[in-house]
Amino acid sequence: MLKPFIEGCNDRINKGNCENLTGYTREKLLDLTGYKKYFSNSNNKGVKYLRKVSGTYPTIHLKIISETYSQEVILSIEQGTLKNRYLNISPTGKGYGLKVLFSQLKCALDAGLKQITLYASGDPRLKSSDNGYITWGKLGFTIAGRYVDQYRTFLEEKEIKPFKTLELLLLENYSLWEQNGHPWKGIFDLNPNSTNWEIFRRYVQRKLSDKNKLLERIEMNLEGYKRNLKSPNRSLRHRAKEKTESFQNKKVEIQEELNILTSMFNSIP
Repeated sequence: MLKPFIEGCNDRINKGNCENLTGYTREKLLDLTGYKKYFSNSNNKGVKYLRKVSGTYPTIHLKIISETYSQEVILSIEQGTLKNRYLNISPTGKGYGLKVLFSQLKCALDAGLKQITLYASGDPRLKSSDNGYITWGKLGFTIAGRYVDQYRTFLEEKEIKPFKTLELLLLENYSLWEQNGHPWKGIFDLNPNSTNWEIFRRYVQRKLSDKNKLLERIEMNLEGYKRNLKSPNRSLRHRAKEKTESFQNKKVEIQEELNILTSMFNSIP
């Protein structure tokens, strides 16, 4: 467990003092942020650690910046719960949220924790750029606390009956929630038999299916352009060469993503 605070302590955490201050090694702390597994080999401009006082429980503030990725997370561990008090990942739309979450889920499970919580931010009425109110519902978090009643009221106002989980609503009427949804507190039960893991598993399955279909389309296009490499038309050969290189690079990229997703799916408890 994270060590209790010394009153007034607000120390910078580094590799040398990390375990003494937090009870965790630098590597384990990075694991619990979800960062280390997929991004630790990126070209980092800086990884900052800030120890902060927050009531009874210690709170760790980490900020990671690289050339292609940034993450800021404020987390605490309280009575078997890893609380993401703040979690921001950018850029969005790159699949980083899935990777960060899965790494955090596995590390928290291995550490003997019972659940993970977060605040799924974003509000279309405020034209917020945050999309957590959509993303975390797709990835397995379920609405908790007072936000359950708020969500039920939303469904009633939209005349959606019977009750639909957020996962099902996003699958059947994504735009409705995207345009009218609200922020909420989310919980992920780390019990291997939990509904949360089932939602996560289904999401990864859909991603695997989508990527395999995309790979098939890329391979079909490649075959066509490869045939044109032997064309007597010089202009056609030149275009075929450019397209072949482009699709080859895309194929490698998709295959790498498939490998990650397959490994992820096989590691789901």
